Amino acid sequence: MIAFVLCTGPSLTQADVDYCRGKGYVVAVSDAIYMAPWADALVSYDKGWWRAHNPDYAGPKFHCHYEKIEGAEIVEPRPGNSGCLGLAVAAKIKPDKIILLGADLHGTHFFGKHTKGTLRNTSRVQFETMKKQFAKMAKLPIINCSPVSTLECFRKGNLRDEV
Repeated sequence: MIAFVLCTGPSLTQADVDYCRGKGYVVAVSDAIYMAPWADALVSYDKGWWRAHNPDYAGPKFHCHYEKIEGAEIVEPRPGNSGCLGLAVAAKIKPDKIILLGADLHGTHFFGKHTKGTLRNTSRVQFETMKKQFAKMAKLPIINCSPVSTLECFRKGNLRDEV
């Protein structure tokens, strides 16, 4: 089985999201749920995201905080960012490979800058921290199919060549 983790980097496209549909287990990270409302799981590490958004999504939801988030399950150990959380949830199904999309670790998001609530946009320093957090997951069968990613701890690939 294949798992897909849809992160929110600027390279995530609706065409790639649509290509994943029906081809495996799909984990939508934060705002990616709006591109994939049919996803198998929704994750967000960010408490502020859960406060600012209320997606119409009835499937399983996951977070990493001890504060209660209605209808969402806590994942342990607590990965350090939403993309890592998505990988941890995808790993639960023990897939043969995990395809990572939209994990660019530079720029903003596929939708531009955050404008809702108190959400902050990721800084360069935070991106460097995130790279170290992702590297801790390098033992998983992850293929980074984010075409403009600065994340180098996983094998890189092309979505349509891998699936």
